Amino acid sequence: MRECLVLSKLLGVLYISELKAIEYKKFEDIKYIREDNSEFWSARELATLWNKHNGEILAK
Repeated sequence: MRECLVLSKLLGVLYISELKAIEYKKFEDIKYIREDNSEFWSARELATLWNKHNGEILAK
């Protein structure tokens, strides 16, 4: 029984890590880089990403 609990927790952590990686990629996909290598994001694109993320949460 204890092994199942440990495996369950491990799989949960892996799943959350995978979700974080997916969210991070979405964030990085809308990043812009200036000629001086500074990074910035469009407020409109961030708002769109935020709204999609919240919509997915509410749909669950």
